[in-house]
Amino acid sequence: AAHRFLTHTPKRHTERHTMKTSMKRRDFALALTAGASAVMLGALAGCSKSEKVPSAPATPASPASPSSGANMPDPIAGIDYKPLQKPLSTNAPKGKAEMVHFFGYWCGHCRHFSPEFDAWQKTAPAEIAIVMAPVAFGNPGRAPLQRLFFTLRELGLLEALHSKVFDAVHDQRLPLFTHEAVADWAKKQSGVDAAKFDQVYHSASVDALVKHADQLTEGYEIDGVPSLGVAGKYYVDGTLAKSMPRALQIASALALKEAKA
Repeated sequence: AAHRFLTHTPKRHTERHTMKTSMKRRDFALALTAGASAVMLGALAGCSKSEKVPSAPATPASPASPSSGANMPDPIAGIDYKPLQKPLSTNAPKGKAEMVHFFGYWCGHCRHFSPEFDAWQKTAPAEIAIVMAPVAFGNPGRAPLQRLFFTLRELGLLEALHSKVFDAVHDQRLPLFTHEAVADWAKKQSGVDAAKFDQVYHSASVDALVKHADQLTEGYEIDGVPSLGVAGKYYVDGTLAKSMPRALQIASALALKEAKA
C-alpha cells in the first residue's frame, strides 16, 4: 500500500558555504583505507552532525533494492544496528510499528538515497507507519529547510516538490538557508499559494512539528543522515549495516517484528 509522507513526525570546519563532504563515523575511514570503490562510498557515506551547510552532493551509489543485502549475514544487534538504551514512546497504533527516516535537504547523501526510499515507500508493508524527520542538528542554516518540508507536507505539496528541493540545493546551488530564501523559492513553484505558504510556514503547527523532529533526532541519538529509527527501539544507518539498502532491509524487518509483537 502506498504511503504518503508522514510526521508523528569532530573537528571543526571553517564556516563558509563551500561544498564539502564529511563521513559521519570513524570506522568509515577503514573502508577508504581498504580501497573502497566509489559505489561503496556512495552507499555507506552519510552527512555528519558537524557538516556545514551546504553539503556537497555525494558520489551516487549504484541502484539497489533492500533485497541487495540478501547474501549478507543475518543482522546482529550492536553491530549491524543499535538497540537504544532508552526506548522512546511512539504514536503507532496496535499492529503497526514506526519507521523514522532521518534526512536533511542539505545532505548530498540523503539526496541520493531519497529516490530509493521513496520507491520502497510506495510498496512498503501496511504494518509499517512511515515517519519523515528532517534534521537540523541545531544548525540555524538548516532550520529553514526543516520548516519547508513540514510546510509542503501540510499544504499537500510534498509529493510534487520534495525532490525539487533537493535539486534546488544540490544542482542549482541555491542558498536555501534563510527563511527569506526558502519563501522566495517556494513562491516560484507551480501550485504554491504565497499567502497560504507564509501562513503555514510561520504557524504554531509547524513549530510543533519541527520541535518533534528535533526530539526524535535527540532520542534516537542521531549523529548523521541518512539514517533510520525503528519503533522507538532501534537505530540503523549505512555504516552499521554496510550499505543504505541493507539498512533499509534491516529496519523493515525490525519494524515488521515489532508490529507483530
